Amino acid sequence: MAGAAKVLCIEDEADLRADIAEELEDAGYQVVQAGDGLDGLREILRFKPDLVVSDITMPKLDGFGLLRELREKHAEFADMPFIFLSALADRKDEIQGVKLGADDYLTKPVDFEIMLARIEAALRQAMRVDEKKQREQVKLYKALMQDKPRDKSHGNEPVPEVGPVRSGLPSLRINLVGVSHKDLWALQRVLEDDGHIVTVFTSGRSYLENQENFPAHLSFVCLHTDDMQAPMIARMTQEQQGVVVLAVPAEFDDVAHQAALRSFSAVLTFPAEAEVLYGQMGEWLRQKDAGEAAKA
Repeated sequence: MAGAAKVLCIEDEADLRADIAEELEDAGYQVVQAGDGLDGLREILRFKPDLVVSDITMPKLDGFGLLRELREKHAEFADMPFIFLSALADRKDEIQGVKLGADDYLTKPVDFEIMLARIEAALRQAMRVDEKKQREQVKLYKALMQDKPRDKSHGNEPVPEVGPVRSGLPSLRINLVGVSHKDLWALQRVLEDDGHIVTVFTSGRSYLENQENFPAHLSFVCLHTDDMQAPMIARMTQEQQGVVVLAVPAEFDDVAHQAALRSFSAVLTFPAEAEVLYGQMGEWLRQKDAGEAAKA
């Protein structure tokens, strides 16, 4: 896990911050640093870390304020492990951190062996929570799909009854695979508002293990998930996942990621306007149908 996990270190003491970052990098983590709570918040929104190690007493925005801001205003990071690091020895400060939703509490001077052990444990727990959510989603899906009508135009898998579709497309089964982020949830809302059945996987491993349970007409795979990158997911994706689309942010450098692009049937740049997205989806499905007809 350490080799893939991203850790943000927020600490206003530059020397200590550099030492922590060095220890984390030596342990195999991807590391970004911030010198205060406001910079830390910006880096969380940009870097989307798997875990945050943060000082408490900092200028501009302290650790408690940062965690409160995340938990109250950025729901996509609600499950991200957050470890406080502070010289404060008062038990009430530790209790306050726990009440705000902190996952652990380390005191200065930093014992780096203990820090690394706590980080590894927090990441393991986060993955267990995510896998549990995915299993529950699978159970719910199976329960909802029992005795549902079958769709004749896109295979023989059952399709749940849904509301009206504004784009004119048939009701589709769509899988979204990517790290938890506001853009992923925005894409989910756009698709569901159009009447489609959307299943979200933040774990690439869980998605691959459950492909038979979640056949799809379209599958959108983001560059990163909580545990795998897009090219590997694409190579292991089965035909029953329909048109497999690489979903990339607008600033995506396609020259630097040609290997990822070659693994997919199509590319979606997001955020995307609903009308543009619907048009692309229709074209992808028409191309797939034409390709299958040519083979027959």
